[in-house]
Amino acid sequence: MRARTDRTTTGARRTALAWAISIGAHAAVIAVMLMVVQVVIPRDDDAPIVTVRFDDPGLAPPKPVIEQPTDPAPQAPPPTIAARTPPPAPPIEAQIAPLPEALAPMPTFDAAPPPPIQSVAPPEVRFAGIGAGNARDIVYVVDGSGSMISAMPIVADELAKSLRKLEAVQSFQIVYFQNDGYVSFTHPDFAQTAVPVTRMVPARRSFIESAIKWASSVRPSGRSNPIEALEVALSLRPDAIFLLTTDITGADAWTPDQRESFFARLEALDPLARNGVRRVTIKTILFLDDDKSGIVREIGARFGGNNGFIHRSREDLGL
Repeated sequence: MRARTDRTTTGARRTALAWAISIGAHAAVIAVMLMVVQVVIPRDDDAPIVTVRFDDPGLAPPKPVIEQPTDPAPQAPPPTIAARTPPPAPPIEAQIAPLPEALAPMPTFDAAPPPPIQSVAPPEVRFAGIGAGNARDIVYVVDGSGSMISAMPIVADELAKSLRKLEAVQSFQIVYFQNDGYVSFTHPDFAQTAVPVTRMVPARRSFIESAIKWASSVRPSGRSNPIEALEVALSLRPDAIFLLTTDITGADAWTPDQRESFFARLEALDPLARNGVRRVTIKTILFLDDDKSGIVREIGARFGGNNGFIHRSREDLGL
């Protein structure tokens, strides 16, 4: 009876040891897999630095790749070959047989030399665009409030100029803020849908001209509050946003609480990445009058990077 109990105890210990080894091995495998996943999957904590200009938003030409010359590996000198002196050749007169008398020498002609061969240069390969930035997806957020009645034709014209300089490989969207809300350009492929669709539009010539025609039909009305339009624009995850306005607050001046709430909301929508760069670059373009409230300038300074604020005065526009 005692022997049977010892065997049972020994078997239980062996079973427990086997389970412990199995669990330890599986845990080690899982730990290795987690380490591999962390190494393979890139972190999305950094944001790329975006450069873009309103007056020329097309892509910059690619930089030529210059191959650095490499020093060739030293080679061993070829083996020396002993020089052999060839036997002297017989005189040239002995090598040429005399011509028979029946054959006369060929007459000579003073022929003109052939024309020189002209070298043809290879065709120049140029990038299609002449832009200055690297932003592929751009959203134009435009003030469509009642304070834009007199300035809307000017802003619409500047918007059209910028749109026409986009490249076919880029995409765009236009969002007007008015009546404490927004209206956006509907993607032409979804023009017949019952619910308007706001999404990025390929920068094809036909789509751009349709967008310009639509933008010119927007009539200014209502109050001015760009936060909802900016929220929609940021949800599209573009590389850059151009905010076009004359006076972002309209006729009503924002209270300190309204101003603080606006920037707190914008910070939440477009936070700084780990490398100190905004997820989306927001550049502001102020037309005609000065920035009395300072809000437009502050948006450009905090969210637009270098040259984040642009002022197009009446003199700049030739008015």
